[in-house]
Amino acid sequence: PKDDNDPNWVFSIGHAHRQSDGSLEVESGAKGHLLFSKIHVGENFEVRGQFENVRSTNKNFQGGLVMGMPDFDGFEWYGFRLKRHDEEGDLACVAIGWTREQITQPVTLNDVTNTFDFILKDGQVTASVNGVQIFQNVTPPRKIYLSNNNYLLGLGAFSDSSDSVVRYRNVQVRKLH
Repeated sequence: PKDDNDPNWVFSIGHAHRQSDGSLEVESGAKGHLLFSKIHVGENFEVRGQFENVRSTNKNFQGGLVMGMPDFDGFEWYGFRLKRHDEEGDLACVAIGWTREQITQPVTLNDVTNTFDFILKDGQVTASVNGVQIFQNVTPPRKIYLSNNNYLLGLGAFSDSSDSVVRYRNVQVRKLH
């Protein structure tokens, strides 16, 4: 978003603040953070960027992408998350929303800054974390049923604690044909 009240974005969960350097700082609410652009990207795209763990009450953190028709109570969207969790460890996942209906891959996350490259093309996911490929043309847990015109894209991750803050930087999106 260009600012904290960008009309082209939906700020659903958490609080986002555009920083003077162009980064976006997001404070999680009780269920995490979820914000997305109203501009339709279609179902074939790539995204690259990074996020920083600014603060957390514990060592856990999450950052990631939401795509499809993001709605915390709905299931016609995917979440791609990088997370550090007490029980699960460091991992990347592609899930239906933020459910446990997911594919996962252990990753090595840095304590502060992590980079990601994510491609969704023809229903297949390819992704890298911190320069290491973790998914190569894998199929998400199930198909979501949206027309190409209804695919939205944003930022989001679940959180067990409402006082974590992440900062997204250099997030770039490109439509693929």
